[in-house]
Amino acid sequence: MSASGLETLGGRLLHASAIVGVFVGEFYFALKFLRRLTNALNRGEKAVDQTVRLSGSVQRLLDGWVRAVLEKRRMPVTARVPSLTVFVDASLEGWGGVLVDVATNAIEVLGSRWSRKEKGLHINELEALAFELCVSAVPDKYAGGTVTVVVDNTTVQGVARKGACLRSQTLNDAVVNGLTRLRHMNISLSVRWVKSAGNPADLPSRVPLSAISDKNMADMALAVRQFLTGDMGLVV
Repeated sequence: MSASGLETLGGRLLHASAIVGVFVGEFYFALKFLRRLTNALNRGEKAVDQTVRLSGSVQRLLDGWVRAVLEKRRMPVTARVPSLTVFVDASLEGWGGVLVDVATNAIEVLGSRWSRKEKGLHINELEALAFELCVSAVPDKYAGGTVTVVVDNTTVQGVARKGACLRSQTLNDAVVNGLTRLRHMNISLSVRWVKSAGNPADLPSRVPLSAISDKNMADMALAVRQFLTGDMGLVV
């Protein structure tokens, strides 16, 4: 296929994926290949009619991307009150999550410490791993419902909205893994932002769960209520 033909295919796949809800991050290396091709064309390093040879792995990814777009069926959008709100946060010490059943106001606190290897990652990558871990903890009973994930990291918020990140494969894969799980559970997702000072998941990301006192729990419950009733945060 010519360079211009591949560039056109990439543009159409991105446009169609946004419409039907395909997570383009699942095709990370194909997306990266297309980005490099576009840059080469813009710099005049490749002619538009130049034949481009694809590696077997990139060809398989592109074929899979095309199939995913063709097979995807856009689901009807219905206005529903979120059944679960998931607050997510990460620090250099660990990750934390606060799951809130909106109907009952029941709160579950999650969290753990990072491994030595994980502590060497960039904070944005840690935030993405926290996103994946918290989303993976969503109980099966919320399948078919609606989940609102609340983060205080705009990078993770943006990647969750776009469905891909080319700057870091670790960040890309963590967020895409979380999104994929929710998709398999037929969950409608919204992602909101909250200031770090108002994120109840901040504490469990910094201290062991065993160190969280009853007063800490009351403070986290208050932060949850303030967020839910004060309409703080941005929907993306």
